Amino acid sequence: MSKRIVNVLFLLSILWIICFTLVPYSMEIGVGHNYNIIPFYKLTDIILHQSLFDSLKNIIGNIILFVPFGFMLLMKYPRVGTVLKATVIGTICSIFIECAQIIYPYRWTDIDDVILNTIGTLIGASLFMAVKMRIKE
Repeated sequence: MSKRIVNVLFLLSILWIICFTLVPYSMEIGVGHNYNIIPFYKLTDIILHQSLFDSLKNIIGNIILFVPFGFMLLMKYPRVGTVLKATVIGTICSIFIECAQIIYPYRWTDIDDVILNTIGTLIGASLFMAVKMRIKE
């Protein structure tokens, strides 16, 4: 794949994340600074008190959000080299985003999002490595 296409796809993976995490979707939702620093607290609350659809949308959505990033990170920066390093980079990016959301009164800062985004990066990076190994065969 050409370097230009890889660059565009990597940029699109970042814009995809920004679009869903920092761009306001409604000024009415979540007015006030909301945050959760207790792992799995909000996730448990969502599972217990929301519909199955809303629960899955939140969980799977946060995972899927970072899958393209994990995949494209290793494609664009082969020096990153390992799934572990890519996952750490994804975790750091997710932490940065969650910290940035603190300044937005319409966003919720949540450690559970970091956990789910990290899983997404792990899946994306693992998929890249699997494809890379398959191509080498």
